[in-house]
Amino acid sequence: MSLWLPKDERKLLAYYYRKVAAGQNRPFLRSELETIWQGDDVWERVKIATVRFKRLNLVASNSEYSHGGGITVGLSPEGRDLGRKYNSKVGTLWVWGAEYNVWVILGFITTLTILLVTTSTLLVTIFKD
Repeated sequence: MSLWLPKDERKLLAYYYRKVAAGQNRPFLRSELETIWQGDDVWERVKIATVRFKRLNLVASNSEYSHGGGITVGLSPEGRDLGRKYNSKVGTLWVWGAEYNVWVILGFITTLTILLVTTSTLLVTIFKD
């Protein structure tokens, strides 16, 4: 699955992946989830992101909020797969590269370098004689 999520949501999904066992639901306290990000509205952002995950079928449909300031989360197979990708260093590198278009820039620079080297070698060969 190749899904683009904002950076904060990628971080939250990777956190859920690390903490929730496959096929299980895990309760999270509000205070635990508020340590993921900095800011005043962290709990609201967590709730919005989790609702979005539910809509995208990344968390199990039985994920729910408690009135005591917590949430119970279970990851769907798609959510575990994407969470694993966002949790790994290689997956993070690919996401970072896609976010900043590094691969396009590196490809352009490499192509330009090859063209310049080939052209300069050709010109040296022509004008050498």
